[in-house]
Amino acid sequence: MKTTIELPDDLYRRVKARSALEGKTVREVATSLFQQWADGAIPRGADQPAVDAPRQHETAASEWLRRFQAIGTELSEMHPDGSAVEQLYVDRRRLDR
Repeated sequence: MKTTIELPDDLYRRVKARSALEGKTVREVATSLFQQWADGAIPRGADQPAVDAPRQHETAASEWLRRFQAIGTELSEMHPDGSAVEQLYVDRRRLDR
């Protein structure tokens, strides 16, 4: 059956680009998503409005920053004589000799 669905231009471009990268057509992606939804395979709540997306990105960014800072702290403890950047600079200068 043929149908027409109106999508925001930006969303369609993103779907088209990602589907092309994965070697699929937009039709294949849409059919797969409709099938999953009809089968109940998409978890409840997955169809929440996009307003939750910024909160999810903020949480992910906060977690990334926390982990990045922990790595920085760990590196600083491994090299108490200077920052990790300073140590990398010293190591690079040794390699260039």
